[in-house]
Amino acid sequence: MARLLILGNGSSGRAAAALAEKLGDETRVLDGADEFPVDESFDGAIVSPGVPLDHPWQVACRARAIPVRSELQFGCEELKRRGIKLLAVTGSKGKSSVVKVVADAINLAGMKAVACGNYGVPV
Repeated sequence: MARLLILGNGSSGRAAAALAEKLGDETRVLDGADEFPVDESFDGAIVSPGVPLDHPWQVACRARAIPVRSELQFGCEELKRRGIKLLAVTGSKGKSSVVKVVADAINLAGMKAVACGNYGVPV
């Protein structure tokens, strides 16, 4: 069991906290104007996509040598552990369209695909 700090309580942060708790980890969620809990120790932090690298929470994690993973990485690591295949789409333009077309094509082929991440539900 790990003690994890969840940075952000939007849909990605809530999904990461739910997954961590399902895996048996203890979580502490920070959101909005929450101050970094300097009097507590954590084994790691999961950061939502909307929390920038220069945000005080991320700066505090680095200063305390708390390992930080993105919500996307955390979710993908768990899917991989479960043996679920992943297809990632990167780039600066057209990702949403490509994700939708690929997910639709996979589903039409009789397999199951879920569009997730920055498109659809959090990983």
